[in-house]
Amino acid sequence: MDGLAKVPVGVGKKNLNVVTINLNDKVIYPVFSQDVNETISFVEEFAKVVSLNIKTKIVDAEKSVDFSKCGCEIINNDFEGFVQEIFTDMATRNNTYKDANLDLSSLDEFEERVYILVGVKRFIEQLSQDGKEKLNVLLSKAESSYKLHFVFVESVSSMSGYTYDEWYKANIKGSEGLWIGDGIADQYAIKLSKTTSELYEEIGVEYGFSVVRGRQTLIKLLSSEINEEVE
Repeated sequence: MDGLAKVPVGVGKKNLNVVTINLNDKVIYPVFSQDVNETISFVEEFAKVVSLNIKTKIVDAEKSVDFSKCGCEIINNDFEGFVQEIFTDMATRNNTYKDANLDLSSLDEFEERVYILVGVKRFIEQLSQDGKEKLNVLLSKAESSYKLHFVFVESVSSMSGYTYDEWYKANIKGSEGLWIGDGIADQYAIKLSKTTSELYEEIGVEYGFSVVRGRQTLIKLLSSEINEEVE
């Protein structure tokens, strides 16, 4: 894996080439599905891959991720404390950058980190008003150069309630993302530039679409279940 610029998510169904996504230039990368539980096997294997090179934590509001399959720290309680911790970290990085007159090298001392948030709606609903405000500020004001990256995993219906929030509009443009399982033709969170017959096919949760600049690629997804079968 080439840092966060080329993180593998699966292989193309047609050509079997490795398909990667770029987290390096994003604060939030969205992973959508019809049902968030359909994403878990992918999340477990994806987290394992990312954590080989980058400090990675899973924030599991759904309490569905198996630690033994992902191999990285899982946070499934005290979400308020987590938000406070990240808010403080982001503020420190922001202030360091501003005090250095926007010199990017001032951020070299900070560690790159990836946070995979499973169940965005349930996570936010468990925050106090202060926690929600801090989350909105840190995500809205963050820059990818601060080296804190988030992967938001949620069902498209549960995520729809946040599309007008400041943090959503600042980070999720709709032209890039990962879709898992059936139903990509029936949603509008990820905008597709071209409609094809494969969008309407039943592909199952082991397949999905990687979308870059509105162009989709059908892929066989990373999966912890596949690894179990191989072993």
